Amino acid sequence: MKRTAKSISPANFLAKSVVAGQTNTVVHLGSIDLAKHSMRQLIQRLTVDEHLQWADECTTVPYGITVPGFACWADTLGTIVNGYTYRHRLLCLCRPSDCRLYTIPMSMVERKFILPDIELADGELEAYKYIADRISPKPDEITIKVTHPSKAAIKANRDNWKNESLDLDGFSDTLKANAEWLYPILIAALDTQLRSFDGCDDIPVFCYNFTLKKVSLQADSNFIRVLTAMNFTVQDGSCSVAPREIIIQDSGDLKNWSGCHDRLIILRTVKGSGLTPIFDKLDTYDRSRAYKGVLPPRLSTVPIIRSKTFFDRPDTLDCELPDVIPSLTTAQLSGLRTAFSRALTRKNATDASTRWHERMCSPYSFLRNPFEEWRNALLDVFLDSIFPNQSQAKEAAETDFQTAQKRQKEAEEERQKILQNALDLVTDQSRYEDEIIDTPTTPDEGRKLLNIEQSAVAFRYVRKHKNGDVNHYIVFTDFSLLRLLKRVDLTEELYGPFKKRALKAGVMIMKSACARLHSQSLSGHYWIRYADDPSDLSHASLMQEMSKAVKTVSDNN
Repeated sequence: MKRTAKSISPANFLAKSVVAGQTNTVVHLGSIDLAKHSMRQLIQRLTVDEHLQWADECTTVPYGITVPGFACWADTLGTIVNGYTYRHRLLCLCRPSDCRLYTIPMSMVERKFILPDIELADGELEAYKYIADRISPKPDEITIKVTHPSKAAIKANRDNWKNESLDLDGFSDTLKANAEWLYPILIAALDTQLRSFDGCDDIPVFCYNFTLKKVSLQADSNFIRVLTAMNFTVQDGSCSVAPREIIIQDSGDLKNWSGCHDRLIILRTVKGSGLTPIFDKLDTYDRSRAYKGVLPPRLSTVPIIRSKTFFDRPDTLDCELPDVIPSLTTAQLSGLRTAFSRALTRKNATDASTRWHERMCSPYSFLRNPFEEWRNALLDVFLDSIFPNQSQAKEAAETDFQTAQKRQKEAEEERQKILQNALDLVTDQSRYEDEIIDTPTTPDEGRKLLNIEQSAVAFRYVRKHKNGDVNHYIVFTDFSLLRLLKRVDLTEELYGPFKKRALKAGVMIMKSACARLHSQSLSGHYWIRYADDPSDLSHASLMQEMSKAVKTVSDNN
């Protein structure tokens, strides 16, 4: 198949489309010139096929539809990105005016699809597909492997900046003055982009979650401005360099993120429920890696999240940003970009990976946090690139980073303390015994008493089984439980992590339609085992009773 002078290889063109996220889209590759011998062979196939009629440069199919020209399937193209192969069929639409080439995702070849730049009736498109199925020769399969899609963009953008001068004293002052909030953002951006080089292929992917206690447009705007200064993954220099943002309302929105291979992307979510597929993949990868199993394809890129919750996971950094983030000057932002242009190299990627492996493969690695060690390795190579001969400035920056890390740890310890206090409160029924009411007549009455009038935090419920067993529970609504936990300073941001911990510990169970109040289902509530006389039980015994309640309700539902 002969290409026009202006066109590029279809396989290379398609590879660029795939790494840009166009994996489930029909793409027009442009016009082509079919070689004369190829055209003669296809027309010959048309004329000898008993189900097709070729006349006046038109083809008629058995069910009576006539279309100008004909269509044929060409090669099958495979594009391997991050271990996954995206396959497409090439469709050549040859009309009297021109020949156009399209890539059709393999999952759409046998289904209905629309060509993007020409209007065809459904019957016409089906006719072209029928013709292509009849006359196309056996296709060849061409495969291209794209190892690091954003590396070319990073190298080009880096080379535009690496010769800019950098005021080391001024840059050091910027880091020191903004260490608490700037270092986590800097490490997240460095982590994402160094993975575009070969050295970091075997490093586990970690997550960065940045939260704000309250809505602050000023803080959020400056958060994006800083990431923009450090973003080298935008391919087209005429486009905005700001990192692309994807709003995640449910897991379906992640399709847009999955195509952003090795790019600096912000995932915006409120409670994070739509991010479950990402965390499931991280868990699967971790298990496979721990037990030397076959590793699944890695995530498209490092998840950088802006949310209003904490995830309470060992592979996720929960960083609470200050309500006010200072607005860095143009000179300070330019200094950040210049510093990154010197740090984003294949050598640094390899060095960071080597340092991490040395720390995690030592006999004392069981005492170390893999994610924390990876962040330390990233900072080391960054500072070595910026302050190669300034040991004093480097030591000062390392001290500032350790101080920021210490504050992050203190904040994390405070959150852990609040979560533990919340668990202690829920399990110590005597602390809210007077606020537990008898079983309401209907679910609506229960929600009214607990949510609207707020005269109680829970109500009693007795479940009788066919074998004569009786289980006693107290039931919270989502709202009343949070209202109770606020007494130990648990916030809405920590409510999700608390429920996960309570479920994991067997303290509470979440089960829809488990109870019926006068033939009406009671769903969407949280349950806890209620002892008839909890004062006669030790705390350990009460916990055992709660665990039994979890198993009993699960087995009977």
